[in-house]
Amino acid sequence: MKEPAPGKKHRKYCFVCSLWREIGFVVAHLRFHGHFTGRLGQIQGQGQTINFIATDIYRVTDGRVAENWHIEDNLTLQQQLGLIPK
Repeated sequence: MKEPAPGKKHRKYCFVCSLWREIGFVVAHLRFHGHFTGRLGQIQGQGQTINFIATDIYRVTDGRVAENWHIEDNLTLQQQLGLIPK
């Protein structure tokens, strides 16, 4: 990913890699890509490049989301932030 010009903010992206629908459920496979500039607990981002996947599972009732489960690859994220060794 190209570094932003001076004075420009880092861009963050969330791509929908795939989307499935089954009776009563929707599943979204996502990829997050960008630069970590926020906070994670006591860790302040330094603009590290991040690139990890996640999956959201939604249970849908009467056209509305009744429940949601979110799973993400925190091992890869923590390795990219330098919190744990690769």
